[in-house]
Amino acid sequence: MALAQFELESNSLTKSFEELNNASELQRFDTISGTLWIYPTNRAVRDYQLKIVETALFHNTLVSLPTGLGKTFISAVVMYNFQRWYPRGLVIFMAPTRPLETQQLDSCHNTVGISPSKTF
Repeated sequence: MALAQFELESNSLTKSFEELNNASELQRFDTISGTLWIYPTNRAVRDYQLKIVETALFHNTLVSLPTGLGKTFISAVVMYNFQRWYPRGLVIFMAPTRPLETQQLDSCHNTVGISPSKTF
């Protein structure tokens, strides 16, 4: 699987991560993997998806896109990075139907390689 790594460029982002890591409730942040975020390159890189992923990783974000423009892909990439940064934590994805849950699980596995054994 082809993945691109992005270093955190902003000192303010790095400072924010250091502050979070020092907070008692967030001691589970992995400071080594937390210096990078990963974006899959095993499919065409769409600039708008890349920008949405980057925004969602560092800010509260609501993504509203028409069908077929990559909401599932975006959420899989964001969940993958949070799983890397907080390896002892849980990432929860909720969907209104079982088929949408299955679609998300498949996307997590096929897009970024999240093991099916780590999803439920």
